[in-house]
Amino acid sequence: VMLGVIAFSVVVALSAERLLAVGSRRTRWRPAYSDVGLAAGAAASFLVMADRATETAQGGRIDVFLVLLPLAAVGLGAALLARYAMRGLTRARAATQMAPFPIYIALRRLAGGSNAAVALIAVSSVAFGLLIYTNMVVASGNATTYAKSHVFVGSDVSVYASDPNYVPDLGVPATTVVKVDDLTAGGQQVDVLGIDPETFAAAAYWDDAFSRTPLEDLVSSLRTRSRNSLSVIAAGGSDTLSALTTNEGSVKLRVVGTASAFPGMLQDDPLLVADKQALLQHLDSGSLNPGPYVWAKGRPSEVLATMAQEGLAAEYALTARDAGA
Repeated sequence: VMLGVIAFSVVVALSAERLLAVGSRRTRWRPAYSDVGLAAGAAASFLVMADRATETAQGGRIDVFLVLLPLAAVGLGAALLARYAMRGLTRARAATQMAPFPIYIALRRLAGGSNAAVALIAVSSVAFGLLIYTNMVVASGNATTYAKSHVFVGSDVSVYASDPNYVPDLGVPATTVVKVDDLTAGGQQVDVLGIDPETFAAAAYWDDAFSRTPLEDLVSSLRTRSRNSLSVIAAGGSDTLSALTTNEGSVKLRVVGTASAFPGMLQDDPLLVADKQALLQHLDSGSLNPGPYVWAKGRPSEVLATMAQEGLAAEYALTARDAGA
């Protein structure tokens, strides 16, 4: 429709010009038009590149336009820079008349080889722009890998503990959690994580982008207990879940917080986070067989050595560094 209106307007304008015998007027192309076109093209390439980068991150596939669009954006920006460099050299040539002799010779030589100088500026700017872009891509990939590996592990180091009530004393921030996989809530499969609100925030990995509510406030909301319901934080799923179904029956849920991601969450299933003691009271731990784990934050080599001294199976521990390798 928009193209049709534009075409109709052009035809009407041409017909009116012939009928009224109006002399044709040629629009003079100004250098500013080219500058605006190059700047708009570079900006459009960058915006499309940003949108396609988001889609690729979600779809998990490689998009060739993520290579072509940066080349277009940097190339158009280099062309715009070359145009201004050419104008600057032209003005420099005109400004050398009253300059001292050494400056006059230097500027005349530079202005005399303006084409080579501008080409060098353009090529250098393209190379510099691509270098910055590739460094940004690498840094973004490393940050994504770091975040995903720490969310998967939960902290820097995770090791199995036989006792869900084990209180770690490792000299570093540490907490004991229990994990129950493959339960059902609201007709969908979920995982359940039981945490200790007193020690969890200091030991677990957290990114402020996971939730608008700080982690300390989220876990503090789990301290409210009820005999008839289980207070949970819904991560990565619906916040309207009403009941958790187990082999022994169902437990009424009360969602006290939400997050897009949470430590210990896998990519496939949503995660429900509850107070560890309340979770063990509401669920039959004998039939569900919850897995207790110790999460610790610190340098992996030092944490693993301390875990080994405490009698934990440090040789089977999982670190975020290994998970992201």
